[in-house]
Amino acid sequence: VGRLVLLCITALSAACANAPLSDQGRSDREVWRAESIRITYGGHNYQHIDNVVSWETARRLAEDAGGYLACFETREELEYVQAHLPRRLTSWVGLTDVESEGNWKWINGVELTPLMIGFLEHGIDLGYRDYGHIMLQGELSSRGEDGSLPRGWRGRNQVEGYLVEWNTR
Repeated sequence: VGRLVLLCITALSAACANAPLSDQGRSDREVWRAESIRITYGGHNYQHIDNVVSWETARRLAEDAGGYLACFETREELEYVQAHLPRRLTSWVGLTDVESEGNWKWINGVELTPLMIGFLEHGIDLGYRDYGHIMLQGELSSRGEDGSLPRGWRGRNQVEGYLVEWNTR
């Protein structure tokens, strides 16, 4: 039993040591735990992937994993998933107005309901901020494709990861 416990601890340490460390100073253990977050709601599974990448790269990686960037068609779905994510995470989601400024749509083609606008159209640089993410406090906001913090805003310098969704039905 002692050897098995030691083997498990060694494997966990190796996983943590190989996990990327973001520029936000989080420990390998916190990053590893964030990658392990899985949420199930209404026939969909969600997983936060801790990886500082552009929105387009996040979209491609989600599709490569057999899913897509998370699309929340109801406020209830958004609130449920947000309630199960640690508040310290920022995550890309499948939301964009790149086709028509101010006309936010999920990448599955569904328009964003007005109850979910959040901070998407708040502030300056709106023509540059075409990609949606979940903010630290759980609301939706927008940034440029590279994920950098908009001028005059406080918060994480980069979007820290992305939320992948898979249909289970």
